Amino acid sequence: MSLNLHRERAYYLAHQDVLAQLYDGQVIVIKGDVVLGAYDDAAWAAPQTRKRYAGGAFLVEKVAAVSHRAEYAAR
Repeated sequence: MSLNLHRERAYYLAHQDVLAQLYDGQVIVIKGDVVLGAYDDAAWAAPQTRKRYAGGAFLVEKVAAVSHRAEYAAR
């Protein structure tokens, strides 16, 4: 399933340098232009975010020089 997360991707790319300084090596969750949380494990990030924030899609991004992206839809 491909989710429309253009705003989240644009935010990450526009702020990648600052995010790398703050969250290097961590997995962050972005909704709109807000970082909802930072985690050590991508498998933990999505379920924890779903518990804290109801509804909608969000971007889970590993903050590093090379981007590793996963998309999740909250139910």
